[in-house]
Amino acid sequence: MGAYSPYDNAVLDFPVYSTFQTDPTTGNRVQSTTNETYSCSVQLNTKFTENKEGINEIETRCFGKLLEPAVFSDKIKVGMVAEATINGVSGKLRLLDMGSNTLVFARASQFQDFLGIFEQTGAAS
Repeated sequence: MGAYSPYDNAVLDFPVYSTFQTDPTTGNRVQSTTNETYSCSVQLNTKFTENKEGINEIETRCFGKLLEPAVFSDKIKVGMVAEATINGVSGKLRLLDMGSNTLVFARASQFQDFLGIFEQTGAAS
């Protein structure tokens, strides 16, 4: 819990590109990444289970509001997957929508909304 307690129940870590470097083995230029971390408030909705052979995967639709920073950077796009911890549970969050209008002067509030699917693999409650 941080400055937005009790609303900051989730942390998202998105891997985003930062620079390019040369692979010493092949000599090719490869992209290196860094993590962008976002503190947010996430409400989990209905969940559904997809039983596959060998794994138990639970996907939960969710609605969220960024808290810190208040908006996504230009590097974050719809469809990206973040390592997520929501209500103390670890998994992955896939972005489905980043709000209908991300223009600063047109947003309904200071904090950007988003929709996603929270994915847990293994024993989940």
